[in-house]
Amino acid sequence: LFILVPALVSAGIAVTLAVVHIHSRLLNLGLALVLGGALGNLIDRITLGYVVDFFEVRWFSVFNFADTCITVGTLLIVIAALIGGEQHGTAG
Repeated sequence: LFILVPALVSAGIAVTLAVVHIHSRLLNLGLALVLGGALGNLIDRITLGYVVDFFEVRWFSVFNFADTCITVGTLLIVIAALIGGEQHGTAG
């Protein structure tokens, strides 16, 4: 389950980035960060059987660079959804 779901999500994002022409740089960057982070964690899971966490913030959490990419990417996707909107629609 921890390998199948990230693999499917990564494949879906990769296909979306390759096939769909997305005009928003913010959305593209967000998707790319999520894809990179998911692949990084997936590689750890496949090769080691677990994800290596190497940043420790005493008052917050323990995480890795891939987790940071996923979090920042998701935030960028949300921001793109909130401020980007559909620019080519008709006003009615």
